[in-house]
Amino acid sequence: SGVSQRPSLVTMNWRLCVFLIGFHHHQLCHALLETCSLIVVQNLSCSDFLDEFREKRPFILRDDAVLRLEQNSEFQKRSSVNLLVEAYGESQVVLSASNSISHRKKSVRFADYVSSLSPVDADQSADSIWYQFGDHNYSQWDSLFEHYVKPTVIECDEAQGMEIAYSFGLGHTGSGVPFHVHSSVFAEVIQGSKRWFLYPPDAIPLFDPNATSQKWVRDIYPDLSETEKPFECVCHPGDLIYIPSHWWHATLNEGLTVFISSFMADKFS
Repeated sequence: SGVSQRPSLVTMNWRLCVFLIGFHHHQLCHALLETCSLIVVQNLSCSDFLDEFREKRPFILRDDAVLRLEQNSEFQKRSSVNLLVEAYGESQVVLSASNSISHRKKSVRFADYVSSLSPVDADQSADSIWYQFGDHNYSQWDSLFEHYVKPTVIECDEAQGMEIAYSFGLGHTGSGVPFHVHSSVFAEVIQGSKRWFLYPPDAIPLFDPNATSQKWVRDIYPDLSETEKPFECVCHPGDLIYIPSHWWHATLNEGLTVFISSFMADKFS
């Protein structure tokens, strides 16, 4: 007769966490899942970044969060939802469908986008959920981006001849993007928190590109074996995640989340 295997503590916690997020108990979810299977580093030098991580493996830079928030206090303040609406409410922003490909786009007033935000139903089709992330009119948004104090490690990458393109956005509970790949990126949460799931380029994850990340967490994640599970971590304000080119990754916002990513490339068209 077969021997039934008890689910791991992580898997049981995930199931409970999905239930808690459904009732908006994000802090309880955090308490269950404050584990991080990515490398967490502090005081990362340029030489260590170039030798150990650049285009090799992801990491979380988790220096003194209080100091980081102080460095970025003006950007943090201007990124509060109320001030964003006050400054950019009449601006047109480009929204993308929240599926893996994100080919569908539309333009709306930023204030209308913010007023439409609500927790995402896990069973919605991802390509029917509109999400602000990137495609900015920089002549409008530069007045915000000029206050962003880049972590030093980004300057290390720029010194290698890389160009940088900012993508700024916000989303509500349960929003995010299912697994996808692109060029290397540094990403930082400004308000709220964001959960990341990552696989190496040669480990293509099992997922539906039109299913939400929340549905993947509920339906697929609990049945993965320990060797099939992704690298994962929750980023809070003050944390920075680095993802090398072509690493598969998915995101899941917990609470109303504001974020900025610095995409790196040899040249942007």
